[in-house]
Amino acid sequence: MTGNTTSAGVGAGQGQFIVTAVHLLPIPFFMLGILSATLLAKNGEHGALSRLSALAGGILALEAAALLLGCPRWLSIMMLSGAMGFVNTSITHVGEQTVSLGFITGDLNNLAKQVATGIGHKSTLQSQYAWDTPWGRARLLGSVWAAFFAGAVLGTVLTPHSTVWTLMLPTLLLLGFGWWGF
Repeated sequence: MTGNTTSAGVGAGQGQFIVTAVHLLPIPFFMLGILSATLLAKNGEHGALSRLSALAGGILALEAAALLLGCPRWLSIMMLSGAMGFVNTSITHVGEQTVSLGFITGDLNNLAKQVATGIGHKSTLQSQYAWDTPWGRARLLGSVWAAFFAGAVLGTVLTPHSTVWTLMLPTLLLLGFGWWGF
């Protein structure tokens, strides 16, 4: 999802909106897969992993049928992204080893899980502030994704005009975050 976000940002920055749409298309379906799987898993209920694996397999079987029938590529992207979200949710450990997710992929994964928690009206574990609810965390995680996407767009727009100075804004932001302890 990091690559999709970056590619979409570059496409948007170059004014290539079809390219942007193609790269953004998987993201909501990936998140929908995570959200659905999180709601179906019901906090580690016995058999949840088997159920999620079967659903992901079912989606992949539908994808194979869609390919045989010559369905459009965008439908394949949607189905495969949803299946990826299911698998991302169901495989969190291999033995005792935690399976790590990439930065933006992990952000979108956590965003979808917070939405699922909010839909299920569950409270946030270890909440320390009034805003620290599933929906508050979802907004925060959504803003991380939006900032990453905006950075890809802005970087693409600015780089052809001023390659060296394009790095000034992120440099100042990172130095400021480091200074103020964000």
